[in-house]
Amino acid sequence: MHIRDASPVEKAALTWWRSKRPLAWSEAEHLANPKINTVLSEQRVALAVAKALKARGVGSLEKARRP
Repeated sequence: MHIRDASPVEKAALTWWRSKRPLAWSEAEHLANPKINTVLSEQRVALAVAKALKARGVGSLEKARRP
């Protein structure tokens, strides 16, 4: 999902989720383990973001480049 195509709530959740990804991990690794670096109260949000990304047929999670 490109961030420019997301609703404000999706943008906030996606930005938060991306901030949790370990520096050494690829996007695919983070998607495979979306709860990394989260506490119990955050894990449902992390799983929801990963589910939304998968549902949209993610090819790349990279932020969209501005024209």
